Amino acid sequence: MMFDAVVVCFVCIVLFYNKKTSCAVKAELLVVVLVVVVVVVVVVVVVVVVVVVVVVELVKSGLVLFASVCLSVSSTHNA
Repeated sequence: MMFDAVVVCFVCIVLFYNKKTSCAVKAELLVVVLVVVVVVVVVVVVVVVVVVVVVVELVKSGLVLFASVCLSVSSTHNA
């Protein structure tokens, strides 16, 4: 959602500057827009990967904890 807003914002800026500036400035602005879009995409991907890794690690540790609790409970019942 945020990415779409950023793209729309930069498209509006590009369209605004297209009416007032030369080709060189337009090309420079386009490069800046592309760099910003790429940076935003990379940041979003990194955040998603980090969140997924953290969730997977938490689930793994939760399962290990759950398994150890179950084993200790079953061993106390057996003893």
